[in-house]
Amino acid sequence: MPVFRECSITRLVSAGILSSALVLTAACGPKGLGQDGASDQSGFYCDRNPAVCAVAGVVIVAGIALASDDGSPPPALPSDTRLKTDVRRAGELDNGLTVYAFRFKGDDRYFAGLMADELLEDQRFAHAVRRGDDGYLRVDYAKLGVNLDKPGLMAEAGRAALGEVQSEGR
Repeated sequence: MPVFRECSITRLVSAGILSSALVLTAACGPKGLGQDGASDQSGFYCDRNPAVCAVAGVVIVAGIALASDDGSPPPALPSDTRLKTDVRRAGELDNGLTVYAFRFKGDDRYFAGLMADELLEDQRFAHAVRRGDDGYLRVDYAKLGVNLDKPGLMAEAGRAALGEVQSEGR
C-alpha cells in the first residue's frame, strides 16, 4: 500500500471503469464482436445477449457510484491553524480529542474538525499529523479513527485556503 499512498483510489477505479465502458461499447456496437470474437456484421451484440450487457451496465454504473465519493477522507487534510479563522471549541470525543468549529480563510462555510497543532502536543495522536513540503500541517483523520461528514468539501476548502495564504506571502 505505501506505493499507492499518494495515488487517488478514486482515479484508479475511474480509469478501470472507463476502460470497461470502452470495451463494452466496442462489443455492443453495430459492428461489435460476436461470441466467438469474430466481427459481428449481423447487428448489435447486446440485442442478442441482453442479460450480458445488462450485467455489464450495472457493474459500470455501480463502479461509477462507488468511485464518485466513498466518504473516506483524503490521506491528509490541511489543518494548520494559520489556514483557519473563527475557531471555536465545539466539543470533545470519547478519546479526548477536542473538536472545533472553524472556517478556512476565504471560505464562508463552517467545518468541524481537529487542530493539527494540538494533536502534535499529545503523543497518542501525533502520528496522524504530517508537515507538507510547504510547511503547513495536515491531519490524517483515518489514523485517528475519526469519520468526517464531508471530507471532500473540507479538503477543497483547505487547499483553497492554503493557496490564498501562500499567495499573500508573495
